[in-house]
Parts: sequence; structure tokens; C-alpha cells
Amino acid sequence: MTFDAEACAAYIKLSGRSATVEDSYPLEVSLPGITDVILDFDADRHLLGIEILGRLGDGPESILAALSSGRLADALQTEKISCPAALRENPQIKIHNI
Repeated sequence: MTFDAEACAAYIKLSGRSATVEDSYPLEVSLPGITDVILDFDADRHLLGIEILGRLGDGPESILAALSSGRLADALQTEKISCPAALRENPQIKIHNI
């Protein structure tokens, strides 16, 4: 996960392969401390990554809480979007500040 402290934005790259984002759309979800969740897809509708925007001035804690609680994974499942197991099973997250 990369984290931009100035924007309070995190990006989780889900695909190890090089692919072009062809479509992005917001996930309609209400998570404490999260203002927006944007999903990136390739041309074949495979989920490539997730951008998570927190409240300006907050650190990555609210984003990490949404991930570790499983609430983000639940929201993906509700939208019938295949959720990588790593997002549901207590993910091991390394933060790379950008």
C-alpha cells in the first residue's frame, strides 16, 4: 500500500502484472474516517487496485482500520466484486509513503 500523507490517500495495487487501468468508479460505502473509495479495473473488468481517501490531516490509521476490520472487503462483496483473500484475512500491510 502506498500512502500520500498530503492528500491522505492510499493505493492498494492488487495485480502483480502490468495492466492499464481502463475504468474507475467509486464504491458506494460508508466507512468511518474514509471519504471515498475508488476501484480501478482493466479492460476485462479485473480489479487492479483500490484508492482510499481519508479525511485531510488524518494519518493512515483510519484507512488501516477499514482494511483490518474487514469492512472494505464486505463492501466489495456486497457489490459482487471479487475480493482478494488478502483483504479479508487480516492483511499484512506495509506502508510506503510517497
